[in-house]
Amino acid sequence: HVHENQLLSPARKIAYVVSVFPSLTMTFVDREIQEVRRRGVKVVVLAIQRPSAPEVNIGDNRKVDATRYIFSLPWFDCVRANFRFALTKPRIYLSMLFYVVTGSNNNIPTQVKSVLHFVEGVLAAELLKRDRVTHIHAHFADKATVVPMVAAKLLGVRYSVTAHAYDIYANPVMLRKKLADAA
Repeated sequence: HVHENQLLSPARKIAYVVSVFPSLTMTFVDREIQEVRRRGVKVVVLAIQRPSAPEVNIGDNRKVDATRYIFSLPWFDCVRANFRFALTKPRIYLSMLFYVVTGSNNNIPTQVKSVLHFVEGVLAAELLKRDRVTHIHAHFADKATVVPMVAAKLLGVRYSVTAHAYDIYANPVMLRKKLADAA
């Protein structure tokens, strides 16, 4: 496991992956990101989707501009990223796809969502590859943690997870696997 001093070394570049950012319910994540940056670590924020307009106030507009959003990219970028990793890293790509499908239980809707998160994870890897991140951190261990888990495997970096009560008690999906692989 990674020690905090190693993780927060100024030589590191961490990607924070969240479902929605910025958001009124995610102010604690924003404060954490600000503190990590204050310590000299470069941080890239990658959100799966943009916040709804009423959630963003004037001060958050800079954060929206600085955040990368998976759902704002054209669908063909997602297809291209998946083909690229399937061809360049087929063993990792296919093993992670199998891992996600078999680990998300026998519930078909959950498996479909997990596969969609896998596809998003491949796109996240494509986006973060350009940034040369050294670590990926998932805030929340919910279903969307598949995104940073897949991205980290494809990029050959470690990932960590912050789990909250919601993640643990409200229909956890692949929680043991997510935590077992995390730094």
